[in-house]
Amino acid sequence: MISNKIPKKILNAMKIAGTKVYRLPNESLYSITNIDFGNDAWNVYAEWSDNLKTDTIVGAVCAPSLDIINSAAAPSLASYGPIQNEVNSIISYYSRLTINVFENGELPIIDPVLQAPDATYNIRNASVALSKLLERIQNAPASHQTIHAIRPGCYICTIIQTWANAVVHVRLFKS
Repeated sequence: MISNKIPKKILNAMKIAGTKVYRLPNESLYSITNIDFGNDAWNVYAEWSDNLKTDTIVGAVCAPSLDIINSAAAPSLASYGPIQNEVNSIISYYSRLTINVFENGELPIIDPVLQAPDATYNIRNASVALSKLLERIQNAPASHQTIHAIRPGCYICTIIQTWANAVVHVRLFKS
């Protein structure tokens, strides 16, 4: 059986790469933060997880940290709600996909934007939930007007991926 637990050697490698790995007291659950999509910590995480054929629970929040709020990378406060809806809509579409959808190298159609998508989704294939999903959010189609209009380098959201032993927070910026 394939485990959906992040191995301790991967947690340690992520920590060396700059991730903050915090173990909850008296628990076997880790909180993993300080990952930006594409940074060294992400690369360690993705190398382990991108080819897994196991489930993960995925959600997102448009809640930039103080270092982003006080910078040019911050989206307008008025855009937080629309961004959240558009991101959750994309996650909803991706929750139904299998990895073979990506064989031709094209991004799947994800229209229209859903009006009331759920906040979290079980994605049956971790490789769909990771790089492929985040790349799609960064490159949302024109129908996802708020994300599409964000300038390059601007914060979009934080993707939250839940595994059996860890909750991973990945900050995502417009490419």
